Amino acid sequence: MKVLIINKHISYALGGSEMQCNLIAKGLFERGHEVVYGAVSLPEDFKVESVYKYYICKLDLSRESAVKSFLEQHQPDIIYWRFNKHGLDKIIPPAKSLKIPFVYAVSHINDVTRFAYKPIKSSSFLGELKAELNILRQKLNSAIQFSYLKEISGLTSLNSDFIGKLDVPFQKVIKNSVPDEAISFQMKDPFVIWVSSIKASKRPESYIELARSCSDLDVTFLMVGPIQQNRYEEIISKAQALPNFSYLGKKSPEEVNGIIKNALILVHTCEPEGFGNNFIQAWMQSCPTVSLSFDPDNIIQKEGLGYVSGSQKQLEIDVRKLLEDNELRIEMGEKAKKYAIQNFSANRLTEEVESFLKSLLDENRIHS
Repeated sequence: MKVLIINKHISYALGGSEMQCNLIAKGLFERGHEVVYGAVSLPEDFKVESVYKYYICKLDLSRESAVKSFLEQHQPDIIYWRFNKHGLDKIIPPAKSLKIPFVYAVSHINDVTRFAYKPIKSSSFLGELKAELNILRQKLNSAIQFSYLKEISGLTSLNSDFIGKLDVPFQKVIKNSVPDEAISFQMKDPFVIWVSSIKASKRPESYIELARSCSDLDVTFLMVGPIQQNRYEEIISKAQALPNFSYLGKKSPEEVNGIIKNALILVHTCEPEGFGNNFIQAWMQSCPTVSLSFDPDNIIQKEGLGYVSGSQKQLEIDVRKLLEDNELRIEMGEKAKKYAIQNFSANRLTEEVESFLKSLLDENRIHS
């Protein structure tokens, strides 16, 4: 089958969904399928690296006519969309007119929320007013895009909590995976790790506060990830003055794997969203996780892979407990590794996506 995967690409947008799309594109290609990766927001100076064997090309989502021409040119059998609700009004109508099944891959709670928005913080009255107007615009656009979801053919979700939120006949939970390659990372002192993009919804301030409150411990608190909101430039810069905190900047998934492999604990402070590839990366590297509040599908507590704290104070207590109890920390890490291998392998991801796409195509042929 010929599959069109649509999202930003990992070569210029290093994020969780881009990581998944790359793994899926690579896996489907290796299984003999024809893969076209429709890269949105593609930089003008983009050059395809030889490491990506599947076909990558620019998809202009600004005009419906351009999208239709793209679909007519490439003639995919099915579309796998993992670009949230951005531009659904430009892709779904031409896909429907050309009778191309459309799979909506859900990776965030906002993907199945009609009036979704991302909060914006400001310290001034005028700034707050602008933020409120921005939220209203976000909600309106979200509702407009949401209205097109009634036309999709199938839905996959990385989290079972999002299944059943939309009235779609074909829905399936397909959990994420992560690359298993690791670039070696060595550090003299023992360390804890935090990995994510740095913005308000990830609550990096909570991790910095944790480092500050644990300054009596002989442990370094490392932070990894790109700064995506300007105000965090100053926050991170000030945090660097802490004797036990270090910001390493943006790293590739393979570099992150190498860092996590030698970490004592991965700390997660992000608001509930989709699943969190950093969880999977940690578990694959036998690293237990301590989460401030998010536990996707209740896995951490149910499987004993770490702690879900619920408050800043309890976060500190849980981290201290694991740092002090080597036997418990190693036991949780071993459980994490075993669970990750059974549930988050790249082969399993490809097999499940392939099976879902084939089933949807077969069903579509029967009723066409």
